[in-house]
Amino acid sequence: RIDVTLTPLDGTRPFKSGALYHLHIGASHQVVNIHPLDTQAGLYQLKLKTSIICNFGDRFVIRDPASSITLGGGKVIDTFVPRRQRASETRISFLKSANQDDEAALTTLLSNQPQGVNFDQFCACRNISEQWASTLLTTVAAISKPLAIDGCKHPILLGKPFYQTYAKRLNDTVASFHLTSPSQQGISESALSRDGELPGSYRLFEGILKNMLEQVVLKRTGTLIHAIGHSTALSREEEEFVAKIRPILLKSGRVPPRTRELVELTGIPLKAIERILNQTAKAGSLIQVADNRYYLPETVLELAEFTESLMIESKDEMGFSVIEFRDKSDIGRNLCIEILEYFDSVGFTRRDGNSRFVRTAKENIFAKK
Repeated sequence: RIDVTLTPLDGTRPFKSGALYHLHIGASHQVVNIHPLDTQAGLYQLKLKTSIICNFGDRFVIRDPASSITLGGGKVIDTFVPRRQRASETRISFLKSANQDDEAALTTLLSNQPQGVNFDQFCACRNISEQWASTLLTTVAAISKPLAIDGCKHPILLGKPFYQTYAKRLNDTVASFHLTSPSQQGISESALSRDGELPGSYRLFEGILKNMLEQVVLKRTGTLIHAIGHSTALSREEEEFVAKIRPILLKSGRVPPRTRELVELTGIPLKAIERILNQTAKAGSLIQVADNRYYLPETVLELAEFTESLMIESKDEMGFSVIEFRDKSDIGRNLCIEILEYFDSVGFTRRDGNSRFVRTAKENIFAKK
């Protein structure tokens, strides 16, 4: 699909969504469907049968189903069509703003796009060179906030007023959490994303949070996000943890005892120890990796560092397997699976068949106190 401006010739009938038309663009000839987006603005969407290479500004001609009469012509605006809300008010605003030269388009988009501008897509759509891309980034530096995203060559650009609004919303969400849960270290990243209610994809939230952590506006302890200077008073459960359980976990290292084994080692009844572990995890002093396994945050960080080193050692960028993780770590297979599934769940690793790959630096997920 490509979004375009299209001007019908005088005397031609309106385009029908279900009809097939002939598209002539460059050396390509395609049969397409035409869907109106905003006819007053001349905005349409072309649904192609096969992929073509085109860029912003490329001109084309539309002919009738018999390919005997020229019905109109136009130019390409955007080749990165969203899967949803293709005719939404925000999308129409995007297309109108994008229908300008590079600098004017980028400046306008930053002022009216609450989800920001994917600069990778902007450059690809317009076939922009690296030198011109660098110039554009310098030009809009005063009005934009660049958000580094893993896997993207260029940052997502967000208008500064939008960034300030979203950053305040996340700050307020964290502050509210501290008021309602004073005994807990912080809020999980997934809960902050949900409660913060930022527009667009999770990647936008991820970029804003990463920037706030780098600017030390917020802090991450273990996997929990909290305000700078926030501290919790030890609850009765945490005092018991520090006195009886933490020394055992420190000594056991990468293979902590199961919950029932902790019962035998401490003499604390099962229900009581489950309550202690649960409350201590909520406070951020423990991380629950599986139903019956809890790790100290510093041990999880050590395992993450080991995983990064294993990824570096892997050959031909084929990732690493559970067996390789087991053999190099001297941890049992079942526990290895639980550790790696936990890493998958928090976004540190991803599974692809029998292989796993590190998705991001460990510092982006885990942090020391």
